[in-house]
Amino acid sequence: MRTRALPDAQSATLYQRLAAHFIDGCIMVALMLVFVILAATVENVSSHLAGAFRILGALAALAYRLLVDGFLQGQGVGKRRMGIRVVASSTGHPCGVGQSVIRALPIFIPFIGLADVFLLLVNKRRRLGDFLARTEVLQGIPPPPTVRKSRARAKQKA
Repeated sequence: MRTRALPDAQSATLYQRLAAHFIDGCIMVALMLVFVILAATVENVSSHLAGAFRILGALAALAYRLLVDGFLQGQGVGKRRMGIRVVASSTGHPCGVGQSVIRALPIFIPFIGLADVFLLLVNKRRRLGDFLARTEVLQGIPPPPTVRKSRARAKQKA
């Protein structure tokens, strides 16, 4: 049995995870709406450009969902608002970009996505995406990174 990297850390509640997912979903919809509005404004000028804007909107929303936790130290906008974070199970370090993509992929596969949600309801701690990416969602804001002293400063103080 594998031990947790942060044994004292509390797992995020189902409410926190669902609320964070809802917030991120609203951001995805807002991203798509911006591009749909742009598409509507250029529709009379070029239908090809309007179609490109619609595709870009869908890609922007997809990219947001796949990458947000990896680029923001394990806390996308929704997770930060709910006070939770994604960490690697083995090290406790914030989720990386690759882990963020792996975590999000099951959501986009129709029947796998349902199994993913079901596993979270049963397990209460990790969903399929977390098992695949070897991550956990924990409560709390990560501590600020430690600042290393330069060798020159260390020598001056010694």
